[in-house]
Amino acid sequence: MSLYRYASECNVLKRELIDSLTASEIELLRKEISTTGAAKWKDWFLTNHQNLQEYVAAPPSKRRTLKKWRDPYLKRHLVFGGVIYLTQAYFFLSRADAYGLHPGGSYRDMAGEAGVAYWDVRQHKLAKEEFWPFDDPSPFLEDTLNAPFF
Repeated sequence: MSLYRYASECNVLKRELIDSLTASEIELLRKEISTTGAAKWKDWFLTNHQNLQEYVAAPPSKRRTLKKWRDPYLKRHLVFGGVIYLTQAYFFLSRADAYGLHPGGSYRDMAGEAGVAYWDVRQHKLAKEEFWPFDDPSPFLEDTLNAPFF
């Protein structure tokens, strides 16, 4: 499977997560993030990175049945964090594919292209709809969107 195909599948998984929240769960999530703020959300995301990786990789049936993910508050945050995680994964994989980072080429070319791809990924800023993929209003301030997420 090409890296582009993996990147495309990230969007499928993202839609799966977005669709797993009800309108009332999204509203609760919006209020929770509005109350705690973007800095605390970022801290939560970084602290729970391993849990997010497991959550994103799990099929929906496992997400629903694992006891550690049943808490409604945690589920909402894992879903939203998973969406951000998959947005980052999509951009990374699509950039790696666009720069031809595939085995078989010259190691010098690979090193040069990998450096360019790294800076492209590093400078990426999430668009408003990537940062908050649900209906408006977003709980994040507009100036939050002017810097790379992480």
